[in-house]
Amino acid sequence: MDLSERIKQQKSLLRKEIRQKKRQITPEVLAQESAQIFHMVEQLPQFNNAKTVLAYWSMPDEVQTHDFILRWYQKKQILLPLVVGDVLELREFTGMDCMRVGPSFGILDPQDGPEYNNQPIDFAIIGEPTKMELAIAEKGLLVLDCYAHGKSGHAAREEGENALYKAIDDIQKLRDFEFEKVSKVLGKVKGLEVTRPLNKF
Repeated sequence: MDLSERIKQQKSLLRKEIRQKKRQITPEVLAQESAQIFHMVEQLPQFNNAKTVLAYWSMPDEVQTHDFILRWYQKKQILLPLVVGDVLELREFTGMDCMRVGPSFGILDPQDGPEYNNQPIDFAIIGEPTKMELAIAEKGLLVLDCYAHGKSGHAAREEGENALYKAIDDIQKLRDFEFEKVSKVLGKVKGLEVTRPLNKF
C-alpha cells in the first residue's frame, strides 16, 4: 500500500471515529458549545476587521452557525458554499429568503443568493473537528509522488545512469526548501520531508 492509499485509509477511520463521537453529543451541549465558539470568534481582531466572511450553513450534528450568520449578515458580507452539479460556488447570504432546500441531505442552500464577486475573503470559518475548541489556523498537507529514472548498467563499467544519484540531488533540494511567506500564526514551515523511498523496476 503506497502513502496516498494509507492516508485515505487513515482518513476513513478518522471520519468513522468522529461520527461516533458526534453522536454522543446532545443537542443542548452542541448548542451551548457552539455559542461559546462564536463568542470567541467575535472577539478576534481578524474577524472584527473582516469585511467578507466565508462560513457554512450547519447541519444538525455540526458546530451551529445559524445564529452567528443571522447576527452578522447585515454588517458583513457572508458567503456560503453552494454545489451546482460538480462545481462548488460561493453565494452571498442575504437573509432566509435566499435559502432553498437543496438536493443533498435536504439542507438549506443559498440558491437565490447573489454570486460571489471575487472580492478578497478576509476571514473563513471551517468546520474541522477540533474537539469543539477554536482553531484560527491550520497547516495543510502536500504529498508528492516523485520518480527518478535511470538506465541499467554493469557496476564495473562506466555505463548506465544511476537513478539514486539523481534522487539524492532532488532530496537535498526538498530538505533545504523554504517557503517565501511565513505565517504570523503558525510560524516558519520546516523543509519538506522525504518519508518513503521506493525502488521500482
